[in-house]
Amino acid sequence: SEMSDTSAFPDSFHYNGIEWAAQLVAAGEVICLPVVVLISLMAQPRLQLALAKDGLMPEIFGRIDNQGNLHDGAKISGIIMTLIATFVPFGYLDDLISAGILVAFSMTDCCLVIMRCDPPFGQPTHFLNQCLVGYNALCFVTALFITHLWDAVTILGPAITLICCTATFWLATYIGRFPLSATFGVGGGESSLSTSVQPSSPHHHHQNQQQTVYFKTPLVPHLPLAGMFVNWYLIAQLEFVGLMLLLLYIGLAVLFYFCYGAKQSVGNATGWNDISGNQEDHKCDDGSDGDHASSDYFDNASLLRSISLPRTQYQNSTSTATSTSP
Repeated sequence: SEMSDTSAFPDSFHYNGIEWAAQLVAAGEVICLPVVVLISLMAQPRLQLALAKDGLMPEIFGRIDNQGNLHDGAKISGIIMTLIATFVPFGYLDDLISAGILVAFSMTDCCLVIMRCDPPFGQPTHFLNQCLVGYNALCFVTALFITHLWDAVTILGPAITLICCTATFWLATYIGRFPLSATFGVGGGESSLSTSVQPSSPHHHHQNQQQTVYFKTPLVPHLPLAGMFVNWYLIAQLEFVGLMLLLLYIGLAVLFYFCYGAKQSVGNATGWNDISGNQEDHKCDDGSDGDHASSDYFDNASLLRSISLPRTQYQNSTSTATSTSP
């Protein structure tokens, strides 16, 4: 028998004669699905707030009322999600959500490589980004060919698949030879050299001590590159409609970015290094700015915008330890 697209787990137990398990799983789905939707509705406005602060979304998504709530952003996202859930079949949403999560995993892998690696010497800073974009596109094409052309009747399908696999492996090997960044979160190339600190300075020794507190993912960039390929291979297993919806969603997101976000972003409008106005957000408990917040905290703008929360916690802990030490 064919299982339902919306309740496959209860049907699988039902067809195997385990009725109590089918009822239990069905009840669990009814209880858990609204909780998942509620959690997504709670997190979505905060995500939109972060994007609005960076200028990547309209200002209305960053409006906060007197109680600290994001009513406007919650209403807009809630209405859109309600309309999608009402009119789009669940089978299409299931494929699109699964593919979207896998794309997010691939983006996370890309961010890790960007934060930990530098482009080859003499190459511009964005060279690494270009290589990663090409690698992800090549992984997607290769995964499609492996899924749909490997068992082709003619020799042409397997031959094209082998060529794509070879190109993907070569590009992964090429990116794998990129040097590791000396400082976590600082882009490579000329910008890295211009923002580096002389090894003889005391501040450089303090930065080296800070680097030891961060967890380092092993086998970078090889492990993230392998994760990207696995993610795109799983995406390639979707049906044609699911793949088209994914491409449409990515296309709309990219179009919105280049039409609005790229022009309104903080990086292009004021520059990431112009962060003097943000010092008010990092005052000490007594209301003073403090030498620590004005000097050491803002030395690395790239690291500040990338991992500000872990860095803030660590800096607070070190300042406390310093104040209590004899």
